[in-house]
Amino acid sequence: MLLLQFSTSHYCRKARLALGYKGISYQVENLTPGLHTFKLKPLTGLTTVPVLLPQLEGQPEAIADSTQIFKYLEHHYPDPRLFLVDPHQQTQAELLEDWLDESIGTATRFVYYRAIRLT
Repeated sequence: MLLLQFSTSHYCRKARLALGYKGISYQVENLTPGLHTFKLKPLTGLTTVPVLLPQLEGQPEAIADSTQIFKYLEHHYPDPRLFLVDPHQQTQAELLEDWLDESIGTATRFVYYRAIRLT
């Protein structure tokens, strides 16, 4: 498996943590911001990281977005579990993850890239 990422992205860190938690062997390719679009757009139609390339026969060519990567991993590598057994609790966890991604995640990215430009 190959994880296409920015090394500083917290979304990519989420994917790395999930892969590590499940004990899945993978390699990382750090992409250059800006130039990454030339690699990602043909694979996923998107320009965001992380992207997981399973590189396994019968598997999807590419999975984009940390949440979608979680779902792929849970389906194909069920142990240990990432998701909660209780459907209601899992729905609540997914809502919390979405909220954190869209609020704190976006704010963190803004602050980080602003700090880089100032240095």
